[in-house]
Amino acid sequence: VCTGSKSTRLPGIPFEESHRIFDSDTINLLGYFPRSVTISGLGIIGIEFANIFNALGVKDVNILVRGDVETSTKKLGMDMDVANELMRLLKKSGVKVLEGTSVSEFSYVPPPGADDEYIEMKLNDGSTMQTDLFFAATGRYPVGKNEETGL
Repeated sequence: VCTGSKSTRLPGIPFEESHRIFDSDTINLLGYFPRSVTISGLGIIGIEFANIFNALGVKDVNILVRGDVETSTKKLGMDMDVANELMRLLKKSGVKVLEGTSVSEFSYVPPPGADDEYIEMKLNDGSTMQTDLFFAATGRYPVGKNEETGL
């Protein structure tokens, strides 16, 4: 029985307030080519989309990693030699991987239809970052639970 899955939406991310904030359920609805992309999460989806945006020619692709790369890739069950090579290739291609970094506040989020193009975020170290597109690649969870079938 395949009931599907949904994107995990963490509190504090204003998904409904902007056409520039996406998760793994909505990223396929993207209707513009971003100049910069910030991805929160170093899971399979985050890595995959960092690679896709970079290959499409987005000049500024950043992955925010709340902890460190080693811990994050171990949680995925990824072999460390593979993980290290993957990080090397991502960085060589121009993707920036920012360890120990998370968004503490969305300072400015352009509302749907606004001409403003950049989201402004305050990071956990007190610095600010602007991005054309924010992608929360923060995991997925199963849809549906049926106790009778043991699911």
